[in-house]
Amino acid sequence: MFINENIVAKKYNNIYVSQGYVVIQNFLQDEYVENFYNFLNDMNPNWWYHTSVTEVGKDEIRNFQDEKTQKIITDKRNSALKLFSQSKDFSFSFYRTLGNHYETCYCKLCQFNKDIIENSNFKKLVEEVTGEIELKLGTYFYTEYKPGDFLYPHTDSPNGRVAIVLHMTKNWEPWYGGNLNLLDSKWQNIKATLVPKFNSLTIMKIKEDVNPHFVEYIPPNVTEKRYGMVCWFN
Repeated sequence: MFINENIVAKKYNNIYVSQGYVVIQNFLQDEYVENFYNFLNDMNPNWWYHTSVTEVGKDEIRNFQDEKTQKIITDKRNSALKLFSQSKDFSFSFYRTLGNHYETCYCKLCQFNKDIIENSNFKKLVEEVTGEIELKLGTYFYTEYKPGDFLYPHTDSPNGRVAIVLHMTKNWEPWYGGNLNLLDSKWQNIKATLVPKFNSLTIMKIKEDVNPHFVEYIPPNVTEKRYGMVCWFN
């Protein structure tokens, strides 16, 4: 078990019930999380896909390093930002992983899926924190936000009952942007700003359109890398 053994799920249940979300610091054991961070940091760029929503819809572009592909990605990001600036429709730009590797892949990404995300102990902890029962793991993937990336305000309600974000970002400062902001029910005020601190797990209620949220735009010249794991339970 690679989850921090000192985490007492019941301790966080009252917080989750009262405010609809909770943040658990130091979620994974130190050596395990350091090794996984190093893997993400050194991962082949081609394993990432740039994903965006623009006026023409959603696109997934594999992050090949040739000039033509990078120009397409830049154009997609700019188109997403144009839609974002109009504040009239959902849009985003960031990098993510897509799909699973082959069945017998033993890379650290696939091993993390087995050790943590797909592990029954992880689901049990989420159920104890949230009070939800018989949760089923839905979609999960890994993300990287770079300068120019963002996620427009939205709810995750169509994805299930509970959203999970495990932040794998080192040396991140609040003024770099990229913070996860939770909005009130009227979408008018920010009720919480969650800085993506390394090895922190956010568990968030999403059913019934609870907790609309967004990820702040990251300005140019930020050099730190904002990594995360996202998954939903329904």
